[in-house]
Amino acid sequence: MRLRDEITEPDPERTRIYEERYVVYRSLYPATREAMHRLTDLAAGPADGAG
Repeated sequence: MRLRDEITEPDPERTRIYEERYVVYRSLYPATREAMHRLTDLAAGPADGAG
């Protein structure tokens, strides 16, 4: 593995946009948490190994 010599600095505009959207995500998560976990379980397939 080779490391790069350059240093990447955060982009303030992208950081601002991310933070705005993360606030929305955090506000929605409590209402959607159970449904999202259920969708993850369904995507994984049957737990009993059938079909």
